[in-house]
Amino acid sequence: MSNKNKPVHALRSVRPKKHKSNARNPGTVLACTAMQSFVCGTLLCVLLLCGFAFLLANTPLPLSLVRPFSCLAAAAGVALSSLFFSKKIGQRYLLCGVLCGLFYAACQLTAFFVMQGPAFWQNGSLLMAAVLMMSGLFGGAFAAARSVH
Repeated sequence: MSNKNKPVHALRSVRPKKHKSNARNPGTVLACTAMQSFVCGTLLCVLLLCGFAFLLANTPLPLSLVRPFSCLAAAAGVALSSLFFSKKIGQRYLLCGVLCGLFYAACQLTAFFVMQGPAFWQNGSLLMAAVLMMSGLFGGAFAAARSVH
């Protein structure tokens, strides 16, 4: 009885297996975290803007409250974004909050400059930028306070 006619099966594959690592590139993790925090903050800002628009349309509130409501919605979005970003990064909470605030303030100043030209400094855009930076810092500080407990 000979085993010469039976096919031979390899126990292991000829190709070496690639080990999948759970550790991802830190740059990719940072970019994904930044994108997720941007989406969260933007969604909150849009929801608040819709709510404030509904409130202004259906109540006898004066339309002069449009600018404060929009500032409040943007500040809440930035605070949530910096809170989410700081918690996901897990270290240097205040720096993460300030960076989020600076990003949103730079975006806001750029948008004002594109829309209004060089005269955008006169319309309170610097105050709005300061509010965005402070709300980013607030989100980072809140994340730092929550991480201590």
